[in-house]
Amino acid sequence: MNTWQANWLEETYDEIDNELKLRKIKLSDQKDRLRWGYTTKGLFTTKEAYQILYQPLQIIKDPLWDQFWQPNIWPKVSTFLWLLSKQRILTWDNLQKCGFIGPSRCSNYDLHSENIKHFLDTCPLVAQM
Repeated sequence: MNTWQANWLEETYDEIDNELKLRKIKLSDQKDRLRWGYTTKGLFTTKEAYQILYQPLQIIKDPLWDQFWQPNIWPKVSTFLWLLSKQRILTWDNLQKCGFIGPSRCSNYDLHSENIKHFLDTCPLVAQM
């Protein structure tokens, strides 16, 4: 695994860890049962229902969102940048993860495997631009 993949995995694990920290999870040896809300009793109260409905939502905003989705950027460019930031560009390595069968080689130069790093950095065609 290269450092780029290791960094991506670490960021993904950090996001999951942060999400789990936001949730109030309690472990117990008791039998599972349905409970309401976050109180220890787990009983329905209108006060807690009101708080759940009207408290400010704790949405974790991606810092890149505002940079990509600006009115002066074409939507197709914004979409490409968004997919790039999430490492979802349809290079052959990503297509093979989805079950596609085919050569995992650069379509311009048949020397290297086609992945995002090669597509944007190490491809000789990119070096010419």
